[in-house]
Amino acid sequence: MMGDPANQDIGPGYVSALRPWSVLLCDSSRIVETIGSEPSWVCTGTSSPQRTQSFIGEDLRRPFSRPAKATRLPNGDILVVDTGNHRVVEIDRAGRIVWPLDLYGYEYYTSSDNHDLKLSRPADANRYYGWMTIDVGGTPERFPVVHTVIADTGNARVIDIQTTFHDPVTLVRDGRQRHTITTVTPTYVQVGGSPRGYERVRYTSAAPINDPGNGALIGYLCAASNLNQLLVVSAGGRIVNPYASLQTSGGTAGATWAPWAWLYDADPADTNDVSGPSLQFENIKNVSLKRIGGTIYVGVTCSRYIGRSGEPAHALAAAGPGVFEFRIDVSSSDPADWQLDQMGTGAAWPTMDPHWFFVGDDYRGRPMTTISTAAGDFDNRWYPVSAQRVSSDTVLITNSLSQTENATPANIGGGARQAVIGSHIFEVLTDDGGDADPTNDLHALDPQRSVPAPGQAWADPFVQPAYAEVK
Repeated sequence: MMGDPANQDIGPGYVSALRPWSVLLCDSSRIVETIGSEPSWVCTGTSSPQRTQSFIGEDLRRPFSRPAKATRLPNGDILVVDTGNHRVVEIDRAGRIVWPLDLYGYEYYTSSDNHDLKLSRPADANRYYGWMTIDVGGTPERFPVVHTVIADTGNARVIDIQTTFHDPVTLVRDGRQRHTITTVTPTYVQVGGSPRGYERVRYTSAAPINDPGNGALIGYLCAASNLNQLLVVSAGGRIVNPYASLQTSGGTAGATWAPWAWLYDADPADTNDVSGPSLQFENIKNVSLKRIGGTIYVGVTCSRYIGRSGEPAHALAAAGPGVFEFRIDVSSSDPADWQLDQMGTGAAWPTMDPHWFFVGDDYRGRPMTTISTAAGDFDNRWYPVSAQRVSSDTVLITNSLSQTENATPANIGGGARQAVIGSHIFEVLTDDGGDADPTNDLHALDPQRSVPAPGQAWADPFVQPAYAEVK
């Protein structure tokens, strides 16, 4: 059974400078953890007990199939989005499924008790924790609740699975898992210019949005890949792209959707409510949402950032694939001050300009990615699929490509032994140069923060990694 979620809250802490750099990644068939650039743990599939087994230990074993994401949980387990097997599971270090389970501790997906959790090509999942208060004999008591938000791509929905661990009748805390599945997004949304007026949404990313003041869940940030845009959906009411002046439900008193409306409103401060034109991101690969201090970082990894729909393409459209990040300043206790980060300019930030970006030209042209040889330069190809903000000055990026045929340090020669050839996971150290111009930011790639390390060849190299995060 899964441990007590009451002990999984993340509190203030520190990162030891002596702790080794560790990356958790998933490629086409496995989950890998590295210490430095060396693999330290590999999981190729899951095991789970079944009601039909005839003896203890006769677990059902299933290999991973195109996992899209693997993320660490506070209790040490790993939440895996196993796309090819149409499931999202929490596993322990032995690969054993510990969530979702049925009342008797067996895997929920294959249980006869499962009547409503049928996923189709899930692409993303995020976990958050909460409590429910129940009156017990006149005394209010808190019971832990685990929420798992899943982008159920094939079923055109985002769901929020609420898992509790007490009997709903007797209120006995028996530790058994009970799941309630709620669809939190509409299947179709209205799209201007569509000949049908409404389009079925292909949700490929979904993350909970919490109020910066009181931490309450107020909505979900979703990637609608077939529409090339991000959607904000309010919690409870399922309002898509709510007007900037609309107050958030359950949020801080006076808080509105203005801090998020720049995604679909060119001027959220304007009192005339509008919905559109939206920012456009071609072929969205990953959306990250993270708060560090008084800043919320929204990063989009995609094939091209276009700018606002129906307007001239943004200058970055010509840069091709990359990571494009927007920042929301929530440092004030007054929600009226929450807005796109002004970057010290004292003026409203242009709603279609990323605060930070990293594209192909930033990746190439350095020893780790370009090798000068007698025959000319060999450039490692650039196909980013995910990016995670690690700290205020560090981003982890996954460049997903199989190695070019016959591309080895010996065959390429030159400085190949100081370079990475093929798929590459690396940290970027960023420096804004002391100004508010993201086009002249400085980027440094540390060879000590690279998987694989320059010139390193794994015995079993990873194939097309989809996601990585740093510990």
